[in-house]
Amino acid sequence: MADTWATIAAERGALAHDLDRLTDEQWGTRSLCDAWTVEDVVAHMTSTAQMTPPKFFAAFMVSGFNFPRFAQDGIRQHRGDDPLETLANFRKHQNATKSPPGPTVTWLGETLIHAEDVRRVHEALGGLTVGQRRAVVLAALGGRTAKEIGEIDGIPLGTAKTRIRDGLANVRRALRMDVRGLS
Repeated sequence: MADTWATIAAERGALAHDLDRLTDEQWGTRSLCDAWTVEDVVAHMTSTAQMTPPKFFAAFMVSGFNFPRFAQDGIRQHRGDDPLETLANFRKHQNATKSPPGPTVTWLGETLIHAEDVRRVHEALGGLTVGQRRAVVLAALGGRTAKEIGEIDGIPLGTAKTRIRDGLANVRRALRMDVRGLS
């Protein structure tokens, strides 16, 4: 069990080191967790790193036994006023050995999965051209249409559409996502 906690601490430290290099825009990038940004994922990880079984059950009850609401409450409590504060909060709990109820190995899994989530999204976006990255971020994360992106960037509609299409294809390839057949 001590080795598992040491591995968790090491992975938290490695992630914190990687997060030092992110820009504010990158902190606001959506993660692979539905509707969470990178900053939200880090706040969530901080929330679970300081939680005990009694705290878990009390907070879960307060949330009306609604797991998404419970998770959002934890994010709200541990997200800083800016990404640097969120990261500082995360670093404070790097060596924590507290966790919600469940086997310790599940918290190792959560740490590794969330860390990989954050890293993979940024690696995938980093592999795009500047135009593709801007178009993908504006479209997929900013909710802008191809027409709006064309107007913002002063490019033809067809170019905006191509940047979005090619950029998303490259992201899917980088994340090894096969979306064929999904409805």
